[in-house]
Amino acid sequence: MADTLQFEDLKDMVELTHESVGPMNQITNMAQEYTNLAISRILATERVSTQSGNSLRRFVNTGENDNAEHVGPHHTDNINIVDTANHVDSPWSKLTSNTSWDVDEFAMNRDPERMVDEYILKYSNMMEGVLKKMEIAFWSKPATSATKNTPHGIPQWVVKSATADVGFNGGDPAGFTSGAGGLDIATYPKWQNSTGTITSYTDAGMLDQMRSMHIDIGFQKIPMTRWYTPSDKYRIYTTKPIYMAMGKLIRSQNENLGRDLNAMGDEFVFNGAPITHVPYLTKNDSDNPIYFINFGYFEVVWLKGRYMVVSKPGKHPTKHDTVVQFVDNVYAFICRDRKRQGVLYKA
Repeated sequence: MADTLQFEDLKDMVELTHESVGPMNQITNMAQEYTNLAISRILATERVSTQSGNSLRRFVNTGENDNAEHVGPHHTDNINIVDTANHVDSPWSKLTSNTSWDVDEFAMNRDPERMVDEYILKYSNMMEGVLKKMEIAFWSKPATSATKNTPHGIPQWVVKSATADVGFNGGDPAGFTSGAGGLDIATYPKWQNSTGTITSYTDAGMLDQMRSMHIDIGFQKIPMTRWYTPSDKYRIYTTKPIYMAMGKLIRSQNENLGRDLNAMGDEFVFNGAPITHVPYLTKNDSDNPIYFINFGYFEVVWLKGRYMVVSKPGKHPTKHDTVVQFVDNVYAFICRDRKRQGVLYKA
């Protein structure tokens, strides 16, 4: 009787291989490999936050309580009820992808090792596509409030301003009159990120602006000692032209320039905060921005139970000899303090 390979054999083989190669390890390995992807920083740490609810919500302070006062003996209390609590919302977005195998493909690679290699190649390619799509979403925003199924990435929360001096001038994102997260700056003027412009790629034209923003948004200075460990909280992202200009400044600087911009190992740091050049920004943002992101207040959160959900292999609905496997994510980006974030760009 002829040796045959049918759909059920392929389905079982895909399922067994999926379990044996450790799919979540594959995700972590890829996240660590693509170090120039901002989203990789979150996945590589394996500290994934999940939450339930119709949307992602965070409570924020949008005002000040001025009830504190110095008083004398037998003082009559002055009670002034001040409501400074508010909330911001970010909608969930679903990201799905899939990969497939044909029975004939595996018939041609029937050796067990080759079959495993074939599976890992296709599975990894699918996951690589998911990471890259998340990266695009991280550096993008919906065109308007009517746009659906598009995550509210960094530009939604960290808005540029043409005002030259560093200050809190990051207004409402374009297309969102109700403001970032549902809070508009006309009503809540303190709900703004730090902004500024760069006049030249020099100490006076760029680094002075970076120093000013570093102070305003409360980035913590990390001592550059032999025990230096890159910050997992404070991160700076920019384009390749800016990154190359920083390299020139590092090579040419002297003691008069100060040592806040440094090279440490294979990366640049500013006051201890790692600087990453982002290929997506290089290709898509001609402003050459420098983003200061405080991940203590900027989050990537998955809907509970919907983080990297890989389906069991199943039959393609219209191709009887094809196995299909899906991966689904439901996630959102949110910022709970815009004053802790900043962006500079080349004017």
